[in-house]
This record gives sequence, structure tokens and C-alpha cells, in this order.
Amino acid sequence: MNYKPIIIILSEPYSIFLEIFFKAFKKLSKKGLKRPIVLIGSSELVIKQMNYFNYNFVIKEICISDFQKISINSINIINVNLNFKSIFDKNIKNSNLYIEKCFKIAIEILNNKMAVGIINGP
Repeated sequence: MNYKPIIIILSEPYSIFLEIFFKAFKKLSKKGLKRPIVLIGSSELVIKQMNYFNYNFVIKEICISDFQKISINSINIINVNLNFKSIFDKNIKNSNLYIEKCFKIAIEILNNKMAVGIINGP
């Protein structure tokens, strides 16, 4: 990996952020990304919403110990488990714990100086 990645925390799982992210990622990947992107969130939710919005990107699930193996040409994701029934269902109690786990992982990555910065998705 030549460049430290940008971390994007998916945060609120039931927002429209992923639709916006997919549109932006499509345009940016045509121009050529300068830094890898790592999402922190539910990989299952990302894949289901990607299919719902008719996008077809390569998703590469990674963990913090394999951080050096991230790819600039795919969506790298650190999975945080989330139990959900529908991709646009609202469950505030469940999503608060999910958001907290996502931020803890992002802070650990930043403390270890493994990324250039973080963006809170929604």
C-alpha cells in the first residue's frame, strides 16, 4: 500500500448515505482513486443496498490485522455485525450499539496511524 487510506464510518445504517457513496465511488473510480477507501460497517448491509441500487462493485472484506492488503480498486470494508430485517428498517436501539462499535474501530485505526483521516458517512 503506497498511501494511507481514508476511513468512512457508515454510522446510521438506515440512512441514504450508501446510495450517495455508490454514486460518488462510481465517478471517482472512473477518474482513478488516489487513496484507498475503507468502510467500517455491516458488509451484509452494504452488499444488499448495492444490489438494491443496481451497482456492482468489488467488495473486499478486511480486518485490522490485514490492513496492509487493502486495494485501491475495490470497496474495502471492515465488517461490524448488524442484525436487521429490512435494509431500510428503523431500529434505533440496535443502531446505537452498531454506531458505537464502528467508531471504536475507527479510533483504534487512527491511534495506530494506519489512516489519513476519517469521515462520518451520514
